[in-house]
Amino acid sequence: MPAQLPAHSPHGGHVATIEYFAKVPDAATFKKDSSVTLGSRSGDALLRRIDQLLEELGNQVAATSLAAEFNTTILYGQLYHAVDGWLKERARGVGSSGREPAVRALYTIVCTTLAKRANVGISTLPNWLTAAFGRDLSEHGEKLDYENRLAQYLSSTERAKYRIRFNGGIAQQMQWWLTRTNWQNVDSARDFSVDAGWREGHSGYALSQGGDFYSGPHKAAGKSVKGGSFFHSSYMAGDTVRCAGTWKIVNGKLLEITDASGHYLPTIKHMLGAIETLKGYGVDLSAVRIFLMSQGNPAPEFSLTSFMEASQRLSLEGMAAEFTEKRKVQQVRIATQVAKHFVDDEVSRKKRIANLIVVVQHLSERKHVTLKGTETKKADDCATCAGYSKEWKGILEQIEKDRALAA
Repeated sequence: MPAQLPAHSPHGGHVATIEYFAKVPDAATFKKDSSVTLGSRSGDALLRRIDQLLEELGNQVAATSLAAEFNTTILYGQLYHAVDGWLKERARGVGSSGREPAVRALYTIVCTTLAKRANVGISTLPNWLTAAFGRDLSEHGEKLDYENRLAQYLSSTERAKYRIRFNGGIAQQMQWWLTRTNWQNVDSARDFSVDAGWREGHSGYALSQGGDFYSGPHKAAGKSVKGGSFFHSSYMAGDTVRCAGTWKIVNGKLLEITDASGHYLPTIKHMLGAIETLKGYGVDLSAVRIFLMSQGNPAPEFSLTSFMEASQRLSLEGMAAEFTEKRKVQQVRIATQVAKHFVDDEVSRKKRIANLIVVVQHLSERKHVTLKGTETKKADDCATCAGYSKEWKGILEQIEKDRALAA
């Protein structure tokens, strides 16, 4: 069990009567543990999405490639958000209290598993989740908000009235424009802004890291009016979002969705987060038109099926590139730290560092291969390590130190 659950999630106070010690349970086990007398799962969209994700994880074969490994990690991330979302809805009085112990136990083991897969400590898992699935302000957004101070930022109390809830997959919102607190089906045309350059009948939305959608009018008040403009960044006060864009909703039914946000410039990975969240809320996406501004202008249109096919490929490529870049930075850092203890001359040190980067990568994989191409357990017989015997110990110590800090 984690020593500390992710700080942004309000699920640490209740002690579950069910625990999953070794691994994330399979779908059948979780369904059994979360069942309630005379209770149907059909009316609980988030619970059914958790079931589906557990089934998908159960069907995953052992990862044999970097892409397969990333795909599994993405599934665990989606499972985390679904479980986290269910517990948030339960805190609002939605869902069955009888299912709560099993969901809390699942939350704990999912956090533990994700932390291990990400090679981070449980206390820093929220930071990893934000980096892996969130989107910060773009350079354009930072300039408008921080430099020009044009955006109106909402407090948590102020943004609550813009929250969208989904009742049976139908989008609803409090009638804040009439200062009423009763909920009604959303019609995005009411907040459509011609000046924003959006598709006809669209309003803006922002999806928080916590899985809540917010939607309202877009307003550019002009450069002379400080804090008078209402942008995508207004909802979360400039903080990280999971996605932002526009959507067309008629009488609560989602018809179109885009990733059009100059403030955040979401990628296909972030739109995948929005689609996944909508699935969890039981929204019928079978006929929804998806437009990706991040993939060209004019934005190409996708159906749910074609989007899922494209998003898996493109988001995996993007995450793999990010991971590779971060790994390269780490290897250079380790090589530099070790080389400075053995080489005084700066020119020689640069050459040594370049060679040591290969050794660092090699030792991280913990495989030694002889000149003939056969594996060996002895570093002395390894073709890659030959000539770097005095640095081996320093490199291995630094690698282990990094792993210990992340654990």
